[in-house]
Amino acid sequence: MARPKKTTAKKTTTRGRKGTPATKRPPNNTDVPKTIIEMLNHDFGAIKEMLDNFAQHLRALDRMRLNGVGIKKMGFIDRAYELALENGEFLPHYLTLDKFGKDIQYFMDFRSLTDLVTQIREQLWNITIQSADIAYTDALEFYSSVREAPRVAANKSIMQMANMPSAKVKFYTPSRRRRNAARRIVNIFQTPQRRNRRTDRKESVTRLQSP
Repeated sequence: MARPKKTTAKKTTTRGRKGTPATKRPPNNTDVPKTIIEMLNHDFGAIKEMLDNFAQHLRALDRMRLNGVGIKKMGFIDRAYELALENGEFLPHYLTLDKFGKDIQYFMDFRSLTDLVTQIREQLWNITIQSADIAYTDALEFYSSVREAPRVAANKSIMQMANMPSAKVKFYTPSRRRRNAARRIVNIFQTPQRRNRRTDRKESVTRLQSP
């Protein structure tokens, strides 16, 4: 007796490379008004000038040392303060419990400000990369239009030449001018790497031809 065939669900595959999920373009945000951008620039500049009076210049080595001593040891700081509250008699004579608590609160205030600035920076960066994508799309559309311009101009010139007398065909040059202008713009878009590869190819050919 034949066994019944098992039905298995088909795996859904996404187009693209193996292991990469199908990505969807995120929707564009509403444009930020120019007045708000200018206000943010002014306010952030004022905040930076204010902090310049208090912030010291730290070297990379100083940042590494201070990060290891303070920020990464928050658990140790909290535990030491709890024990100091219960056993104040062990505090050194130059350190009071009030100063200890104020120093911790001073650090926590700036840590909360840093977290807020980090969130603001992430929002600004999201808007920045989306606006850059829009500008890049505009540039690509202009570039594709420039590349199609010689072909469109040639088709128009052929259509117009068909209706013109043969004596005037040789003097018809607007399409040629447009093609040359489009070619010049396309050459501007060429990357230096392509130009370098072209020069390297020419140099290799000359080396092979040289005795």
